[in-house]
Amino acid sequence: MSITYAPPVDIVARPIVAKERRRGPALTRERRLEIAAERRVKTAQIEEELGKWYEASIALSEDLSRRFPSKKPEAYLYQMLSGALKSGKTREPNAYNAWIHSLAKDGSNVKELDAENIEEYHKLSAKEKAALKAELAEERNSRQFGARISQRGRTQDVNHVCEKIEELLQGLQHRVGIEAFMCVVRNTPDYPLKPRWWFTSNALDEFLRGNVRKFEPERIGVMAEAFAIAGCDYFNQLKNTEQKAAFLKSEIRDMVVEALVLATGDPGSTMSYVNFTRDIELAHGVTIDGWTHHQFCTPSKMSSTLGPLKTLYDALKNKTCKFVRLSPSQRSNIQKRYEEEQAAGAKVRKPRCDAGKKRKSKDAASAGTSKKARVDNDDDANESDGGGSSNDV
Repeated sequence: MSITYAPPVDIVARPIVAKERRRGPALTRERRLEIAAERRVKTAQIEEELGKWYEASIALSEDLSRRFPSKKPEAYLYQMLSGALKSGKTREPNAYNAWIHSLAKDGSNVKELDAENIEEYHKLSAKEKAALKAELAEERNSRQFGARISQRGRTQDVNHVCEKIEELLQGLQHRVGIEAFMCVVRNTPDYPLKPRWWFTSNALDEFLRGNVRKFEPERIGVMAEAFAIAGCDYFNQLKNTEQKAAFLKSEIRDMVVEALVLATGDPGSTMSYVNFTRDIELAHGVTIDGWTHHQFCTPSKMSSTLGPLKTLYDALKNKTCKFVRLSPSQRSNIQKRYEEEQAAGAKVRKPRCDAGKKRKSKDAASAGTSKKARVDNDDDANESDGGGSSNDV
């Protein structure tokens, strides 16, 4: 475990001030008019050449549209104009750089290699230059995205990238004023790497330790590393079937609501399973497609068998189970079927005998019953006492 901090700010970041433009020599009015006339002539020539190019581009787009009618001329014209912007974002290796790179693999001086072997470069054929360019491009891609094979190479790569990130964050801290922290852990046991923490300041680490409950970077780093090596699968980290079922039900509930919000465009949409036809299909004009569980109810009432729950969870996650928009005819058929079911299944309740009258609350009724019971008991007792005295007489 390594926890490092950014060095204290020992420099004052000064704002970048634009340099004062140097004033040109004073010109006479006649000379300024001559320069303006020359500029107008030059601008007219450039516009004329650009106009020719644009007319040729339009002609080419129309020709392409005739030869390949799948697209309109405007689409081909846009493709030609946007291609320049896309090509400017990537820098392709040239033949000379690829040739020098192939010679300098042993660590020799580039200038000496250039001076000694420049004649060999000029003797290369176009095919050989293309092969060198392809080799350099492949090496660049593998350097950026290819997996490191050796343990030492992986560790060096992690350290190098982390140092670059730390430098960028420090520069951002000085320029605009930020505080940041990061944690880097490995997700494979193939090479040794301790969890790496970095804070822009020691005070930030102390504050989090003192104010966030159980914020211990050492323990958090070890736990994050173990979770990453296990495949970042929270489901497999759960201990028993009950926990796994509860996790799946919670995820299913959230994903169903997210899918409903996505389909309706209403952030306040809520799922209704009991009145699905009325509240979802008819109200929002959508229905769910691809439901795999044998029970269509709120996830909390589903059985805890993991197989069906996991199948439904995967279907929602992979978007094979989702909400789809109903066509007007489908919605009309559902409306008609819903009204028929309501008419056939509606129950007519018998009206209460005290309908329209104010009724006592349960507490008042129970209190009245208790009082009546006490009165009846007292009456029974009095009658018993009275009957006994008359017999004595």
